[in-house]
Amino acid sequence: MSDKKYIILAWELHQKGVSIQNIASHCRRHRSTISHWISRIELIGLNEYIQEYLSAKKGPRVSRQLQPEVRREIIHLRKMNNTFSGYRIHKELLKRGMTVSISKIYEILRNIE
Repeated sequence: MSDKKYIILAWELHQKGVSIQNIASHCRRHRSTISHWISRIELIGLNEYIQEYLSAKKGPRVSRQLQPEVRREIIHLRKMNNTFSGYRIHKELLKRGMTVSISKIYEILRNIE
């Protein structure tokens, strides 16, 4: 059963006076999830909540992994000039078209030293 059907079922059971605990076990979801669904539906309505819920689930997640080439470039810059700070490496990477946060640079530098 899709989440949309579970949301509708949870709302219908809630309207009939079924406890959140029983709705949760019937829908195989945690009771806090059911409570969240019901409170949002009471606030904005069933159809609006379903639209909001479905639109929030769009698209693939962005990878938070750093590209291996960028990692190698950070290590290379540090080895070329040991006096480069994380900020200086950050500026050098920007010149080369690579965007990496300073905290991520320091994290990589900590792991190699």
